[in-house]
Amino acid sequence: QRFGEDELPEGIVGEEADAMALLAVFAVHLVLVLKHAVQIQVRAVGVPAIDEIDTEECERFAAIFGGDPDPSIAARFTTRKTTWLFVGRMAPNKRVEDIMQAFAWYHRALNPNSRLILVGSPHSCPRYFAMLRMLTSDLELRDICLEGFAGAGALASYYRLADLFICASHHEGFCLPLVEAMHHGVPVVAHNVGGIPEALDGAGVLYAHLNPPELGALCHLIATDPSMRAE
Repeated sequence: QRFGEDELPEGIVGEEADAMALLAVFAVHLVLVLKHAVQIQVRAVGVPAIDEIDTEECERFAAIFGGDPDPSIAARFTTRKTTWLFVGRMAPNKRVEDIMQAFAWYHRALNPNSRLILVGSPHSCPRYFAMLRMLTSDLELRDICLEGFAGAGALASYYRLADLFICASHHEGFCLPLVEAMHHGVPVVAHNVGGIPEALDGAGVLYAHLNPPELGALCHLIATDPSMRAE
């Protein structure tokens, strides 16, 4: 009922405002996931796909509930570097280690003035998150940043920092961070699995069967080729 209003109700501030913003994002995510599941089912029986979700409404939700950028994030990343960004659950199906290994090759072979920012709560799968920390140490790269959970304002700041968004999931439903990245004008490089092609809807760059150097080289192309970024 609040989605139609132009601003949060009077008196909703602080943690309550953050909770309402997260609830709004969850509601949009739920609609998109259900839409994807329904389309899979109707296509299986030969029924044409249902109409696309109203993207203008999604943009309106983002404008109302997306949150203002958090200046403390920009203050921590003042040095200009080519920035890869991942946002999502830190869980094995996300294959964050593939992103880290591709970035490590890219950082050493092509662009040492670069960073990888990984945003996601460690609580989804603590053992996996611990493994990622160990891998960060093994790679001996200070420019891999495990940031943990981020609220709406912090997410807006991370997207503003990003030169590209990367998703290496090995299985995925409708991946909302891809839509968020596109909303913020960030080019997307994503593994061609599950609901990812539908989420991108013809935008972004899909890949399959790439080793770390190949994925790193692809990301370098997206980060440095203006015509491809614009496309």
